[in-house]
Amino acid sequence: MMNGKIRILLADDHAIMRVGLTSLLSHEKDMNVVGEAKTGEEAVRLSRSLKPDVVVMDLMMPILSGADATRQITAQPSTGDSAEELPRPKVLIFTSYGTSADLARAVLNGASGVLLKNAPTCDLPIAIRKIFAGERVLSKEVQALVDEESATPCLTNRQLQQLTLAARGFTNQEIATQLNVSVITIKKQFSEIFVRLNVSNRTEAIGFALQRHLIEI
Repeated sequence: MMNGKIRILLADDHAIMRVGLTSLLSHEKDMNVVGEAKTGEEAVRLSRSLKPDVVVMDLMMPILSGADATRQITAQPSTGDSAEELPRPKVLIFTSYGTSADLARAVLNGASGVLLKNAPTCDLPIAIRKIFAGERVLSKEVQALVDEESATPCLTNRQLQQLTLAARGFTNQEIATQLNVSVITIKKQFSEIFVRLNVSNRTEAIGFALQRHLIEI
């Protein structure tokens, strides 16, 4: 924070939205828009060079999603002799669309808050000030989604590989060949996967994993 103002980076792929937000925030005496990004990748790059206090991030961004950009921004290493002591930018997800899993993943990736674009205009500067001060801006509904996603059982990388191949229609024998293990091992791994995900069969396991974005086809 320089000159007593909160430094803000706007990340949205729509130019008209960026112009509107810049105009809106220009009326806030304690805020200064220091940059604009039209892709998630650009948001990550500019957050490193401009060092904003807060990044207002759309969820549906090209090249790199808002959730993935958030993870890189909040986890990025700072430069300088006291890198460990320098604060990372705070991220406010500001979006009009996104699945419950997308919103939860953004928060789990480090976002400090979520605000929908249909909220009253006065809510945005209020949310920015809150997350800058270290608060979290989450509705009860979003918090519940975050709690649900964070409770998702973990699978090993090999189990995720196996489940991905199954989702693509491979048989046990084909999966065994791909992973260079025996069919017996594949069957044992499926049993372990069913237990961890609390499901009864392969179809339910695949459905669960796809819904929670554990795997992609």
